[in-house]
Amino acid sequence: MGLDLRVLEFVYRYLQNATLDVFMVLLSRLGDYGLLWLIISLGLMISKKHKKLGYMSLSSILLGFITGELILKNIIQRNRPFLVIENINLSIAAPQSFSFPSGHTLIAFATVGVIIRMIESKVYKKLLIALACLMGFSRVYLRVHYPTDVLAGAVIGLMVSFIIYKIFAWKEGTKKV
Repeated sequence: MGLDLRVLEFVYRYLQNATLDVFMVLLSRLGDYGLLWLIISLGLMISKKHKKLGYMSLSSILLGFITGELILKNIIQRNRPFLVIENINLSIAAPQSFSFPSGHTLIAFATVGVIIRMIESKVYKKLLIALACLMGFSRVYLRVHYPTDVLAGAVIGLMVSFIIYKIFAWKEGTKKV
């Protein structure tokens, strides 16, 4: 946990400022309960052209939630940084679940992982990846997760997106959905 603590300290000492405080709180809140990703998924489901992609991203959110929040967090039971490090004042309400893996990051990458496989726009792909990365960083910035929680969330989220992609491809009987 030494590197985790050093990264948290670096972010606290050198990156925190009033502007980023507001931006990171907003970004983190968009990830609460997978809100942003649910809205994107529902938007895709409404579109006739992207209905299947909407179902895929919604499936990724569900599998990501089950994997991260219901299974891994309760098996690993890692305390959050603000419970371990003294004198941390949080800018957001203290999360009540365990720390590992970051659910915000896992859901972000599970959703983005599916979407970027299926869309052609390089601009949208880059924007979605940047958004998922920033959401993960916001959790470290706000000191509710360790960097390894976020890294694990990203990796597990991408694994979830791959599984969902393969399930839908298998269901369709093709290699590409």
